[in-house]
Amino acid sequence: MSKYGVLHLVCGLMLSGNALAMSGKAFLAQCSLDKLESLDKQTLGKAVAHCTALVQGVVEGHIATTAYYKKDRLFCIPQGKRYMELTSEVVARLVSDQEHQDQLFGHLAIIYLRSANPCEGKQ
Repeated sequence: MSKYGVLHLVCGLMLSGNALAMSGKAFLAQCSLDKLESLDKQTLGKAVAHCTALVQGVVEGHIATTAYYKKDRLFCIPQGKRYMELTSEVVARLVSDQEHQDQLFGHLAIIYLRSANPCEGKQ
């Protein structure tokens, strides 16, 4: 694996670490639309960046891990789709999936991303 590949793997896993340690409920406590709407402009920008970074960590960690272990991806993000859109998808699914909110956020995010962004073929 190249130096870039190792760096990508390490960065993705570091970003995903926070996401893996929290429940879906804890993620929503920070990132639900209700929570974000209650914040002032300065705090809102930081909170949105934080929430988006958590989802980005799951995505990047998944991509890096599947590449390293030469496994098929569980989800494939369409070109041009932004992390903000992915975050909105994950938040919406978590809000509607109250039954599973106690599960780990990283696990739930992968399930939701897979449902919304399936892979057409092997990656």
